[in-house]
Amino acid sequence: MNQALKPWTDTYLRAAIRQEVELARALGHVVAVPSLFTAVTTLRPTAKRGYKFIPPSYQPGEDGLPFWRRSWSAAGPLSTALHLSTSHDKDDGGGTVTVYGSTPRRSVTEAYKDHPSEDAATWAAIVGAAILELEARADQ
Repeated sequence: MNQALKPWTDTYLRAAIRQEVELARALGHVVAVPSLFTAVTTLRPTAKRGYKFIPPSYQPGEDGLPFWRRSWSAAGPLSTALHLSTSHDKDDGGGTVTVYGSTPRRSVTEAYKDHPSEDAATWAAIVGAAILELEARADQ
């Protein structure tokens, strides 16, 4: 399931971290988009507007926000906490993954070919559906 379909480019990593920032905000954290994007860029919530950059030696999970778009150890619990369900379709033009929220309008579909791996496509769909679900809950 970890077959590389598209490289982890700077552009892809930047989009993934920006979506993590969006999810963090939907969860009520105060964070901003960092200026440096690496595979180990960690976002930390702060009491004021902005973010704190953590050096590459930092170990994920130590006082920082989870790597929702970069790790199963973060995306899995997020999916469970929000009761999201996942469906893979290998026959849909190369494969897609759909993550369903509480209503069809809160579902997100990602094509495998648009991501570095099937895992990365699934993490993107989970985070996208989580954002839609949290925004809908906030509107109620």
